[in-house]
Amino acid sequence: MDREEIRYLLGSTIYARAKAYENRVQGMECETAENGVRHLSADVRGSGRNLYRTQAWLRKNGSFVSASCTCPFNENGEGPCCKHIGALLLHEVDEPEEKMEPKPEKKALLDIPGVQRGTEFAKEAAARKDSYVSGLEMLFGRKWRGDEPVSDVQAQELLRAYQEDALAEVESLTASDGQQRGFAELEPELILDYSGQPPLLRLRISDGGRQYVVKSIPELLTAIEKERSVSYGKTLAFVHRWSAFTPEAQRILTLLRRQQDTVKSVEAATGRPTRSIANGPAGCVPLSGELLDALAALYEPRGEVGGYELRKGLPPLTLKVEKKRGGVHIVVEPSLHTLQGLDYSYLYNEDTIWKLERADAARLLPALNALCGSGLFFTSKDAVSFCSFVLPELGRKLTIEDPDRLLLNQIPLEPVVQFYLDAPHMGVIRAHPEFLYGEDKVTPFAAPADLLRDARAERRAGRLLQTYLPQQTDTSPAEYGTDDEDTLVTFLEEGVPALLAEGEVYLSDAFRDLQAAPPKISVSVSVQGSVLDLEVDTGEFPVSELKALLKSLHQKKRYHRLRDGRLLRLDDSLEVLDELKRKGYEISEEALKAGMKKTVWLGRFSAIARDPLFIVDGAHNRDAARVFRDSVERDLPGKRLIFIMGVLADKEYEEVVRQTVSLAAEVITVMTPDNPRALPAEELANTVKKYNSHVQAAESLAAAVDLAYEKAEKEDAIVAFGSLSYLGEMTRLVWKKTGREE
Repeated sequence: MDREEIRYLLGSTIYARAKAYENRVQGMECETAENGVRHLSADVRGSGRNLYRTQAWLRKNGSFVSASCTCPFNENGEGPCCKHIGALLLHEVDEPEEKMEPKPEKKALLDIPGVQRGTEFAKEAAARKDSYVSGLEMLFGRKWRGDEPVSDVQAQELLRAYQEDALAEVESLTASDGQQRGFAELEPELILDYSGQPPLLRLRISDGGRQYVVKSIPELLTAIEKERSVSYGKTLAFVHRWSAFTPEAQRILTLLRRQQDTVKSVEAATGRPTRSIANGPAGCVPLSGELLDALAALYEPRGEVGGYELRKGLPPLTLKVEKKRGGVHIVVEPSLHTLQGLDYSYLYNEDTIWKLERADAARLLPALNALCGSGLFFTSKDAVSFCSFVLPELGRKLTIEDPDRLLLNQIPLEPVVQFYLDAPHMGVIRAHPEFLYGEDKVTPFAAPADLLRDARAERRAGRLLQTYLPQQTDTSPAEYGTDDEDTLVTFLEEGVPALLAEGEVYLSDAFRDLQAAPPKISVSVSVQGSVLDLEVDTGEFPVSELKALLKSLHQKKRYHRLRDGRLLRLDDSLEVLDELKRKGYEISEEALKAGMKKTVWLGRFSAIARDPLFIVDGAHNRDAARVFRDSVERDLPGKRLIFIMGVLADKEYEEVVRQTVSLAAEVITVMTPDNPRALPAEELANTVKKYNSHVQAAESLAAAVDLAYEKAEKEDAIVAFGSLSYLGEMTRLVWKKTGREE
């Protein structure tokens, strides 16, 4: 601390008294703790013969932490700073307050060596008539018709800049190119306990030795911008070039410039000055949330920022419960204060700051703000509500000290959240939540009054349903549903996975039937002269639906509603039809009907060879994968399976892998040929390893076929599946290897 800081701490009255007691300090001792905090102690003689034990604690950077004294003014050791504490702090200051020296009298002109007076010198020094100046005067003339011209304002300013020695500082700068680089250090100081003010920031500057308080941060930034020379005391003075500061100091200055620019922008937009510091310490600026986050990130590796130890995560906290008449008293210890950054939240006490993730702290900090310090009293009735609403938010983050188990016996069980989905009519869905507390199942708005419930979990489930489905207040407040097709589709695509992440999901048969199984459609095209020969196989899918299906597919819809009301998910199982339309082929309904009469599609769990059995299937999305898995378990029970798998990179291949590869003894991955969207075999193999470690990437389809036959015994089965695009080539390679005619 310096004397100005001590004056601010004590106040002008106590400061004046402390100066008179500065020579009464006896036996001063100083100890430094591991965290850098210095402990000063001494005996200070009072007005009589009494000696008062006086102590003070200062941070490593010299800022004040706390103090105590045994004098009557501060008898508890925790009161305001007295004159004895002030004397101790003043005694610790290295340099006492300097007395102002009188300015030297201005010497008369005659007393200055080299100066001559009188008119004789003036005559000798007069300009010659043939001088350059005289020549200019003659050139431009001295007589004018009308008003004499005047130089531009900017021209006059330029002349003044050079004539009045306004650039003398620039000259001194250019003459000091040899100034040391990267020596000036800046140490931030956070002031977080100033009553009624926002968090403040102050800087201390040094060259590695004694630190000086920066009296004005805006003036510091201006000095750097203008490259001015600034002095701090007797031992530190230098030109404030950017290069003079250490890299760490430059980062701090960059942050302060950013905050200053933001303040100026706000002031320009609003036309009003921003909030100023009314009574804060000299040199301080308000600490914005963005600047706080940036400083914490900068100093996090050091574990200290602005005189405070910096930690991550929540400190150990204890919630203490004490029985009072008619209720309970609840308090959280230790007492902490909160700060809000832009992206993070903070807790702090007199020497430590804890950095918290904003999302994690959002539900915790309101309770801490209310319960830290003196705590709160709750009636017995409100204590039950506290256990249902507040205590679950605190979760396991606090230790509960409740000797009489006033609250511990009231903590509700964490429920199992269950979502029930139904389709009472085709195209209409309904959903409602239920909560399982042990053996008790609760439906919202119909729960027993004496059952302890986790209101937080129940409300979260309701909010989740309401995100995707309107609340059906006309039937039941706990029921949600829709008959809007777009809302229904969004719920199937996004809502159901979100429900699965929160709890258990139960589907009625009607809801399962709401989504139709994907059709397997194959189209082969050949051109003979000017005739397009089209062969189509739709399996069980009705021909009458194909044209409307193609239209929905071409419009990039996610789902297509069938005539019976069911929804068909549109994905690459139908990509072959859309590809034909993009290439300009118009497929009529008559052509579709004619093509289907003569087509047999290989790719619907079709056997193309025996001994060993070789099967191909176009399981390339989650729905097809589910059908594929059912087919394998139903049709190939007990067989050792070798899988060949190739997929496209823009499809949900990991979901297909997750559902299928655990069935196989060996998996061979391939890259589908002649397709820019194909996923490399090695990358697919890495995904398979998450679910089956017995996997190998093949260089080509032919290599995959050879490798599969090497691994397979006669009674085993080889199954090639994935993208439809490579199954035709795979079939030809197998037929060639087994000697079958195509």
